[in-house]
Amino acid sequence: MNKENEFKVDWEAVFEPDDYLYFYYDGLAYKQNEKEVKFIVRELNLKEPQKILDLACGYGRHTNKLAALGHDVTGVDITKGFLEMAGYEAKEMNTNSRYIVQDMREINFHNEFDCVISMSTSFGFFKDDENFLVLENVSRALKTRRNHRNY
Repeated sequence: MNKENEFKVDWEAVFEPDDYLYFYYDGLAYKQNEKEVKFIVRELNLKEPQKILDLACGYGRHTNKLAALGHDVTGVDITKGFLEMAGYEAKEMNTNSRYIVQDMREINFHNEFDCVISMSTSFGFFKDDENFLVLENVSRALKTRRNHRNY
């Protein structure tokens, strides 16, 4: 397929906050969020505060809950409307969550995070080379092995 005929996706339209929440809210309910955060804490063995990157964080449903547990969490998402919602909730919860509007293919962190999470269906939307770029970005964002805490 040549570039002229390549299928383009308008990600902002796909993830328009009001429409997204209308169709998916039941699956994103409070009890489900609590279960998912417990899963993250258990599976990543988060016994002490960690620096966490929540990639494609949406409206911060995991970011803010992890920050409330004492973790230093940065959420990245391409949808400004979601991040506005996340920031509002972070203030309501009195957390120090940090939010950045950015495409996951363009993140540029270096040796900064103890772990990276990407929940729900946030990964795999792109062509293989772009998905690989996301993984390279994640790898670069993670602290090098010698700087990791022993789990």
